[in-house]
Amino acid sequence: MSNQELDLYEKYKALYLANDKRFLRFSKNTALGIQYKRLLNARVYLRNKQWNEAVETLNNITTQDPYIKGEKLFLLGSAHLYLHNYHEAILACIECVNEYKIVGFTQGIFNGHYNASVAYENMGQMDASLTHLEEAEKYLSNNNDRFTLLRALACYHSGKCEFDTALIFLERAAKLSQHESDEIDKLIFETVYIETLIKAEKYEQALVMVKNLYQRKLNRERYKILYYKNLLESLLNGKNILPNTDLQGEILQYSLKWDLLALLQTGDKCQALEKWNRLVQLFPGLYAANFEITNESEKKTLFGKHLNRILKPELKATVNIDQLQIKSKIGKRLIQTLLESKFPVRKEDLIEDIWNTAYEPNFDARFYKLIERLKKQLPIKIQNTNNAYQIQFDTVA
Repeated sequence: MSNQELDLYEKYKALYLANDKRFLRFSKNTALGIQYKRLLNARVYLRNKQWNEAVETLNNITTQDPYIKGEKLFLLGSAHLYLHNYHEAILACIECVNEYKIVGFTQGIFNGHYNASVAYENMGQMDASLTHLEEAEKYLSNNNDRFTLLRALACYHSGKCEFDTALIFLERAAKLSQHESDEIDKLIFETVYIETLIKAEKYEQALVMVKNLYQRKLNRERYKILYYKNLLESLLNGKNILPNTDLQGEILQYSLKWDLLALLQTGDKCQALEKWNRLVQLFPGLYAANFEITNESEKKTLFGKHLNRILKPELKATVNIDQLQIKSKIGKRLIQTLLESKFPVRKEDLIEDIWNTAYEPNFDARFYKLIERLKKQLPIKIQNTNNAYQIQFDTVA
């Protein structure tokens, strides 16, 4: 490849990184070779969240040039990260580092190690993630990289439940972000800060940051802002989670979590389980079957706190149904069903269970009378959310 082609590629790549629309002129530049154009086309796909198209384009690049191979592998690693193909992402990132080292491209080496650390973190392999962050630190070349590394180290310590240490790294990063980081980096940083404050149970500080972001009417990262605003206000005010109408088609993790909590809240077990299994597939280092969070740090997130609030598995053993002295058989069956279920249970399902019949609307009046009678008789509160019922364990006498 000629030096002229490489210079042109670097020019258009810089425009891309600066979010400058002149970047798109690369497609009509006859002096730019096909391999470089494929690299730039792949960046267009990545920006448009067309991950599979980016992978296909990159796989069509065949070259022995170490710089082009490094760029190809780095972008492949980025695409696989978004596709949650973590093993493929790690392999691509490690290979891109090796190619970049041949040509001495320091920025590329840093980026490759950083992306590998993210992939390992998403797999729950925190020690491997830290190893790559330590390698990335050897190739720092500017304050933007320092800012990125400090944010990543904060995420690492947050993942280890070392929240005070994480906040120290975030405070250090905040000083750098005032000068050199771009708007998107600042937004990502602020959402990381919010998440860490929530894990550290500094809810009021987190809410102030969320409201400030919300008022700025930002488009990028807005899915995260809406997610945090809704769930944090719900947690602090003890109110139900509002249905997700804003995150459809956005970053899958946040959309999945919001939808899943809303479904559990209303007793829709089947759809909730489908979304949970998808979450387990995407983040095997954080979640396991049967609505189990396996990572201690994740349990302290907004999602983890809400999930525990809805399911409350550790409190079921505190209620002894025989000691409640429920007189009617159907009343006892209803309470037993609520105790045995991990979820709020829909009215229709409860009617079918306690009367052993297919649901019909004419059962509603009898059901409501039974609920009211039990509420008056028992030292526990039966909570109703959109006709899905659950025992509110924190009111157990």
